[in-house]
Amino acid sequence: MRTSFKGWLLRASVLAVAAGASAPGVAQEDLSGFKATNIEVVQLPRYCWASFDAKWAKPGMTAFNLPGGCGGRFNHFCPGVLSLQRAKSALADPNKRAYWLGVADGHIKYTVDGIKEYPACPLRANVDMLAQEIRNLRGR
Repeated sequence: MRTSFKGWLLRASVLAVAAGASAPGVAQEDLSGFKATNIEVVQLPRYCWASFDAKWAKPGMTAFNLPGGCGGRFNHFCPGVLSLQRAKSALADPNKRAYWLGVADGHIKYTVDGIKEYPACPLRANVDMLAQEIRNLRGR
């Protein structure tokens, strides 16, 4: 049976994720205790990369390259995005999916509550969209 390019790409991605998750030295430690593989990191928005791997940090900045004007609780946004990414992973079983959706929900609720005082936050629409996607996936 002949495999389409899309099918081949999907299989290669699955293998790469599986290899990256188990390869020593590939996982990076972020500030909230998560480990993110290099593959997971580059699938996140660019402003989240430094949250999980300091090599992406801009000179003179801390581990976060997050936009200003969103408040101190915005640092939970990127772990929320990573958790949602994991929940939606084709490799996730139903228990892991529910777990990661719960983790994502907690991080995003914390972020939503924190940005209430920052109406000019440039990523407010992203936060609201992610919160809605989590609600949809959780059936709420």
